[in-house]
Amino acid sequence: MTEATKIQHPAKKSIDIVGSCNGLVCIAMEHIFNPFASDSIRDLCLFLWNPSIRKYRKLPQCSFGFDFEKSDVAACGFGYDELHDDYKFIAFLRVHSPEKIAEDQVVEICSQRTNSWKTKEVFKKYSFRPFQGGYVVDGKLHWSGTFYHEEEDDYPSYKIVSFDLADETYGEIELPENYKGKSNALRWSIGVLGEGRLAFFWLHIPDLDVWIMTDYGATQSWTKMCSIRYPKDLQCRLGFHLNVHLVFLSERGELLLKVKSLLLLYNLEDGAYKILKVRSKLRGIRGLLKVDVYYESLALLDAHDG
Repeated sequence: MTEATKIQHPAKKSIDIVGSCNGLVCIAMEHIFNPFASDSIRDLCLFLWNPSIRKYRKLPQCSFGFDFEKSDVAACGFGYDELHDDYKFIAFLRVHSPEKIAEDQVVEICSQRTNSWKTKEVFKKYSFRPFQGGYVVDGKLHWSGTFYHEEEDDYPSYKIVSFDLADETYGEIELPENYKGKSNALRWSIGVLGEGRLAFFWLHIPDLDVWIMTDYGATQSWTKMCSIRYPKDLQCRLGFHLNVHLVFLSERGELLLKVKSLLLLYNLEDGAYKILKVRSKLRGIRGLLKVDVYYESLALLDAHDG
């Protein structure tokens, strides 16, 4: 078959919300050309959108140019670099290797201020969960990470991996002392609660422990906030789903949780909950619900209408 007559498969497209910051929503649109071919190419388009004023700006194009069979986006995040007055998108490209336990990570950074991309450094220690977004606290993005030791027989250890948006360096935050050495990576996750505090969640069926870091960076400041128990009727409907997301803590002491495709409002005082109805054309399709916190602003006044 000649090049001219080769069958071209249509591009596969996916859209995701990377994060929200200062009234801006970062949207990633990924195209995969020839998704069923060995020479597939991935193309990533990023947009900053302000829903309040209906303005958007497209960030510079980036074709990562990595092997579809051996690489993917391990984790990503969006945040504001206050020192340089810059919005940045961070992507970790995971390169699979049969010779290594942990994948190599190539860090790509997109700057809204300079309208350009750059590669910062290579990660060789951490593995991230697929499709994991970052959480911004104290000018840094945070992800749940797994550290693999040099000895293959050693159990991996779990760390909160941080990336400083200003100086573009990474670091580690230890889990609360009670959970160090635990062996199940699927039972914990992180988030942001209250007044921009880093939060840690650990699921031990049927309870979910919620911790917050009252003094950022100080491991000893981890404080247990509460334990949430799944209501019995939800246990029957949803099972014990490990991928629980705590979205928001209200001033009235209510936690907004996302479990699968449901939104739950949980009252910390009496343990009562209610299911919030979400109007969607995709109702009934599981796993498509994406929730983030948004604050109104006038950012991007000079951008395109949209």
